[in-house]
Amino acid sequence: MQVFGEHSGNGEVLSQFMLEHYRNWYKDRPTLPPMLFLVGEQRRDVIPKRLMDQNLPDDRRIAVKEVEMYETREMETFTDDLREVLHEINSRSTVWLVVFSPAGCESMLKAIGFLDADGNVRPDNKQAEHILVATIGPTTRDCLKGFGFAPHVCAEQPSPDGVLQAIAQYYDRK
Repeated sequence: MQVFGEHSGNGEVLSQFMLEHYRNWYKDRPTLPPMLFLVGEQRRDVIPKRLMDQNLPDDRRIAVKEVEMYETREMETFTDDLREVLHEINSRSTVWLVVFSPAGCESMLKAIGFLDADGNVRPDNKQAEHILVATIGPTTRDCLKGFGFAPHVCAEQPSPDGVLQAIAQYYDRK
């Protein structure tokens, strides 16, 4: 199996890559065949909008058929479970929380005490100094910032290696 575009890092860059790559892949065709886009119910529409942009010439525009394949749900017990795990960990140890999706941001912030039960920033929101937060990419980072919380690092590439590299760079800067 061949994988293309893994270097892109976000939907805007990936969609530009897809436009170029797909056109080259089907260079002998006057129009491009439609593309199947497997998605979850929570998603940004950057890629399909960019691929189907009416301002693109007909020979570059790609029709997209979206099929919802999965649903993101938060476990009802997530906040309490995370709070319990953090309580069990020695508070002198550094703990990295890695957030992979905006879906879990609010609950994670409640678990670490940044938000109250109603989702409001606590006036005494002094986060435990041993808890550090990393995000898989800018969408999740921006979601946390929307709550007034700045994560410690954001991966440049949305992958486990990208997260690890961001954490390593954090320590290099210290």
